Amino acid sequence: MLALEWIQECVGDDAYLYSRHGDQERHNDTLSLEEVEQAILNGRILEQ
Repeated sequence: MLALEWIQECVGDDAYLYSRHGDQERHNDTLSLEEVEQAILNGRILEQ
């Protein structure tokens, strides 16, 4: 399974943890948790 597919599966199953730093960055960018999840589920990896 590719890394992105695994990450998307974890998000879809609600089987992940959010770091304090990640939450602060999300807040700084005024993004909701749902927006971050949708970006992960519909996004693609641009650089490794």
